[in-house]
Amino acid sequence: MQTPQNPLPKSTISADVTDRQFFGLPSERQIAYLQPYCEKNQIPMGEPLPSRDISVVIQGPIFTQTHEWAPKGITYQVVQNIRKFLPEATIIVATWEGQPLDVLAGLDIDKILTLPDPGTVSFYTKGYQTDNLNNNCNRLIYSTQQGLAVVQTPYVLKIRSDLLMFHPMLSCFFGQFDSPDKLDTKWQVLSQRILSFPMFSITYEQGTNRHGKKVNQPRPFHVSDWAYFGNTGDVRRLFDCPLVPEPQTSRWFETRPKPENDIWAQRLWRYSPEQYITSNLAERRLGIHLEHASQDTPEIIDASERFIANNFVILDQKLWGLWSLKLQHYQDELKKFIPAGLYHFDNWHKDYEKYCELPLD
Repeated sequence: MQTPQNPLPKSTISADVTDRQFFGLPSERQIAYLQPYCEKNQIPMGEPLPSRDISVVIQGPIFTQTHEWAPKGITYQVVQNIRKFLPEATIIVATWEGQPLDVLAGLDIDKILTLPDPGTVSFYTKGYQTDNLNNNCNRLIYSTQQGLAVVQTPYVLKIRSDLLMFHPMLSCFFGQFDSPDKLDTKWQVLSQRILSFPMFSITYEQGTNRHGKKVNQPRPFHVSDWAYFGNTGDVRRLFDCPLVPEPQTSRWFETRPKPENDIWAQRLWRYSPEQYITSNLAERRLGIHLEHASQDTPEIIDASERFIANNFVILDQKLWGLWSLKLQHYQDELKKFIPAGLYHFDNWHKDYEKYCELPLD
């Protein structure tokens, strides 16, 4: 994997830059920043894996919108940056029939999959208006499964087709939290922890229920589906789930009473795609069943925390070096949208320290 020959010394960059400032830096300065940042925050950092050992599955629609950082289109720039930072990686694009593939002409892509579209279903009450009305769970699962099926490298990065890569250092963190003495084997279902994205990994949301009372609505098993990095076999295992039955999954609470802790009166889905993918792995491997999105029994909350701590690492956005050209969110600004309950490295690490010990005989 190529890295800059002359990264700037530690002293040139503050260890306290915001995410917005960080992503405005040139990539060589971002790389130079990471070592002091990780030292300050006690985050172990190894050497990057050879890019020839990595496949990148770019999953989703072909975004043709332009941006100052993507003058030829969002997905075009996503592919171009991956090839820049991971020069020997295998790049796989998994998208739908009818997408404008001509905009990717001239790019070094190893395989393009044009798939039948499993479709989406609205998960909001009829007549409600918002930016994203439809549940894309089956699109996400199917396209990712098909992309993973053709991967032949030991490691895989799965990302959305709007996530722009700014540096190649993500793999430096893979395996850094897999010490055998920091693992509860009763909860381990993967060979190594999968690196997971912070947006939108959620423990709970705060809001007002239908009675006007302020409540916390838990989000068990809510690990972001934007990006994953891990052993290819483990990421395949994560996505070895059936498509959700529709329309009943997206319209679940149309015919059932909402829980008392629910803060989204207009949402009808049984659970989000993030919750379904993660909880289905727990159900297949450990028999743990998530009934719906805001189930708050002590047993399910405890299971969610233990399962995530033993099978995932939630890394902060700077360490991933990924930014959505479509949504343009910065992790440290998300409190504007979700005041509390967001996963980040620090609270994941607290659960790691709390739950990841070898069980006593």
